[in-house]
Amino acid sequence: MDKTMLFLARGCGSGLLRPAPGTWGSLAAFLIGLLWSFFGGMPLWFIVLAGIAGIYICDQGEKLLGVHDASEIVWDEWVGMWITMWHVPLILTPVAFILFRLFDISKIGPVGKIQDLPGGLGIMADDVLAGIMGRLILAAIIFVLFDIIFLLYLYSFFKYIFTAFSSIPKAAATASRTFITTCKSFAP
Repeated sequence: MDKTMLFLARGCGSGLLRPAPGTWGSLAAFLIGLLWSFFGGMPLWFIVLAGIAGIYICDQGEKLLGVHDASEIVWDEWVGMWITMWHVPLILTPVAFILFRLFDISKIGPVGKIQDLPGGLGIMADDVLAGIMGRLILAAIIFVLFDIIFLLYLYSFFKYIFTAFSSIPKAAATASRTFITTCKSFAP
């Protein structure tokens, strides 16, 4: 059981890679998340379950290694990465990786403070928060890139439709004048 917990805490071995085991663990999670994206994306229930299980897994890993938040414990990176990647368009997945690593490494704002919680909860909390912050930034990017572009498309579409329909009365009036003029020329 201890070997299984350590194997999972180390992200199936990705946390043993050097240098920067957190980045290697994030890359492993990124690849798994990328694979999921080809099958409709990773379900939220799975990420939540992995996060809840991660508290126990990381707590056990910490106890077995005897070090709080040892660099080789990367299960937390896996869950944080999956949160950032959740339902992100495939083209933006590299941005998800960069944002998660940025927030995880820099420990901006509450991310740095929340890791002081005890045991597995502290190990998981900072990466979950980094994942949420990265996902919020991605939501803004997705809004700007996709929603605004879509709105501009709709605007140009309706502008085209209204322009086309507004020229119909002009064309009808011209045709009507031509018909009347032609009729008058045949009149005695």
